[in-house]
Amino acid sequence: MGRRLPGLFPEAVVVALLIIGSGVGSLVLGQDINTDLCRYHFYNGYAFVHGRFETDLVPAALGTFLNPVLDSLHYLGISHLPPRLFGFLLGAIQGLNPAIVFLLARRLLDRGPGSGTLAVLVGVLAATGPTAHSSLGTTMGDTTVSIPFLVALLVVLGGRGIPDQRAGTTAFLGAGILAGASFGLKLTMGPSSSSWFWGDRCA
Repeated sequence: MGRRLPGLFPEAVVVALLIIGSGVGSLVLGQDINTDLCRYHFYNGYAFVHGRFETDLVPAALGTFLNPVLDSLHYLGISHLPPRLFGFLLGAIQGLNPAIVFLLARRLLDRGPGSGTLAVLVGVLAATGPTAHSSLGTTMGDTTVSIPFLVALLVVLGGRGIPDQRAGTTAFLGAGILAGASFGLKLTMGPSSSSWFWGDRCA
């Protein structure tokens, strides 16, 4: 890889390794059976896919009213895929987070000697840090809904260098839609509002 990471090919290799490594890491950590999966994540996905929301009466308490789109994907994966395959795919998808963080680092760091190695270390840290480790391969969704938000940051960085004003505006609009979708999928992506929402009830 040398002292730098010139061109797209080395970046693609690092991205692929981070994604595949996260998938393998998910398998190593084992099957996810978190409390929220048992309480409402699996049910919400089932209810959304099978149209049960107008029939069942608030079976998951407050969780019944959360956005079920992400849970429906988890439900379909758990119900129709072999457990190891689903675990690998879920971990690999979540591995997009450190991959995007690596790409962000490549664009933010000065392209001097050692910048490529530093960007790789940033990506590895994003893949192995406490949040990534505790959420890897789980259906909690925090490291899944973070993906469109990180892509939005990547789009914003790219949009700053677009000379065409209309194209630049379109890029920023797309970034806003991605960030909004991230918040819409799970309220924890909106720190101020979600912390008030949950904190008020857990105090």
